[in-house]
Amino acid sequence: MRPADRARRVAVVGGLSAWLTATLATQHPSRVFHGPRRRDPLGLWLPTWRFFAPQPGQHDYLLAWCAVDGEEQGPWQHTAPVLDRRPLQAVWFPARRREKALLEACARLLSGRGMRGSDVRTSPSYRLLRGCAARAARQRPEVEAFRFGVQRSAGRDPAEEPVWVFVSPVCDLRQPGRSA
Repeated sequence: MRPADRARRVAVVGGLSAWLTATLATQHPSRVFHGPRRRDPLGLWLPTWRFFAPQPGQHDYLLAWCAVDGEEQGPWQHTAPVLDRRPLQAVWFPARRREKALLEACARLLSGRGMRGSDVRTSPSYRLLRGCAARAARQRPEVEAFRFGVQRSAGRDPAEEPVWVFVSPVCDLRQPGRSA
């Protein structure tokens, strides 16, 4: 190898190594490591990848429903079971979209975001969760009214029991959108 080729190769490898090191260092949440980013204010040379969410989820939400007949309330049933993950799902998991939509709707319902006025039943997240529970309730023809609820769960931690954080009023299946 000629000296000029060797010098070029060392320069390229050294430059790429420095770029990779600076990129990885600037991903750290502490501002101490953001020195190289001052030289790239537009972010053209040092990409901003965040490996951690700003507020990572620490629990799951479970949507459940139960049939209501007058004063009698049936057993609670989850609308979708939480399935065990398979290795392929680390790369390809399209069914996760339903879970993520449920998590977001529950979070919005519990935070009060998207409400019009003081009635939670007017919020889009309430209507979405009610519709999901109603679809599950309609699979049983004898059900005319139901109630749905949201449980906060620790996810895969069996030591912590799910906690009820929201229970709806009785909903009438014969008149969509109306509470009984």
